[in-house]
Amino acid sequence: MKVRPSEKLHELRLRLGLTTRDVAAASAKLAEANGNLEFSVSNAWLTNLENSDSVPSIFKLYALSVVYRVGFNEVLRLYGVDPENARRDEAVCQQAPRKTGLYHMKSEETAPNSNLPAQFPAAINLEATSLTTRMVGNRGDVSVSLFQDIDKKRLAYGFIGLEDDFMYPLVRPGSFVQIDRQQNRVLPTLWRTEFDRPIYFVETRDRFICGWCESMQHDLLLLPHPFSKASVRRYRYPGEIEIVGRVIGVAMRIDQNNASSIQTESGS
Repeated sequence: MKVRPSEKLHELRLRLGLTTRDVAAASAKLAEANGNLEFSVSNAWLTNLENSDSVPSIFKLYALSVVYRVGFNEVLRLYGVDPENARRDEAVCQQAPRKTGLYHMKSEETAPNSNLPAQFPAAINLEATSLTTRMVGNRGDVSVSLFQDIDKKRLAYGFIGLEDDFMYPLVRPGSFVQIDRQQNRVLPTLWRTEFDRPIYFVETRDRFICGWCESMQHDLLLLPHPFSKASVRRYRYPGEIEIVGRVIGVAMRIDQNNASSIQTESGS
């Protein structure tokens, strides 16, 4: 017979030899320290919780985890919520942006045994460019341990949306790019070929874009690759555009039908 969450909480309290009044007193101190009465657990409330199937608020669950000296995630698991499944569940319900954008690696994603998926679930919308700290390859799972040495404050990762051909064919739709946040100013640079010319990952008021940049007084020109047939874009700088950083690495397929070759679970 499955043990109810309330029964497990009751066991945790008894294991420490605490009375419901002890818990109430401890939670009151926590509420005062945080300036939030939601952390406070009354004697009557705790008694009712341990004898019912009600689900506490996140504040009271946190208070109980602190008082009982167990991890907050462990308490969440009692109610069927496992934070370690977040990445898996994001793949089920999250839509990847149609436009270019930025994502940030979460601390729980740095476990050395975790893998990055090489295929995208059907629920993910890959049409737009976005920012991600996960650089996913196309030839198999990639261990997150490869990125353990990443300076998260300095580096970020972006996904070039399947509808974003601004830098095609140099940076193809569906590519992943590594961005150096410290190189967030357009400086005079000597370059001989398009491969040497700095590419920047920028954010405007409504989108992320990856392209070449030129400064013109109070404006910033965003230049596409000439083969893309996209138009030059002009923005007031600063004000209408922010330079996230310089693109220092690219992971992409080089077959002709790049966009259509990115697989989803439904199409693989």
